[in-house]
Amino acid sequence: MLLVERISSLVRLLKPVIVLRAWYYFRVGQSGYLSLIVGLIQFLFVATLYLQRIPAFADLHFSELAIIFLIPYGLGAVITGYVHTKKQTNIDTAIAALQNPFLYTIMPGKESRIGYPMMLLNLEVQKRFLKTLNMMDKDLEAEFDQMEELVKGLLSGKKLE
Repeated sequence: MLLVERISSLVRLLKPVIVLRAWYYFRVGQSGYLSLIVGLIQFLFVATLYLQRIPAFADLHFSELAIIFLIPYGLGAVITGYVHTKKQTNIDTAIAALQNPFLYTIMPGKESRIGYPMMLLNLEVQKRFLKTLNMMDKDLEAEFDQMEELVKGLLSGKKLE
């Protein structure tokens, strides 16, 4: 009985997640695949019915009309998809990147606890190394200090502007 109670409590806990995932999978499957298939079939039927009204195509069978119509349609779809991939995908990616909240802040986790503190340590080591070799000038030291302030600001929760 204990196992049944644990499973039922787990199902109650995960129920909203399962419903949301199912809704997401439904949207992806319906919009990306099922509506495409239904739309193509409907378009094919309407187009062949229209072509049968033209006297030159009246004697052709449905399959011949479908082939006559699908070849230019498929070619147009491939060209449109190619242009979309080459032009629009870059824009979509850029917009998605700009909407990413971690583009201007530090991600919580290993980046904030390891990556950026290690970067600060690395900056300090490089500064000391260059100073011991007498290769540090005022301009370079100012750049190091500017980078160090940026990293410290990010670690304190500030956003890049």
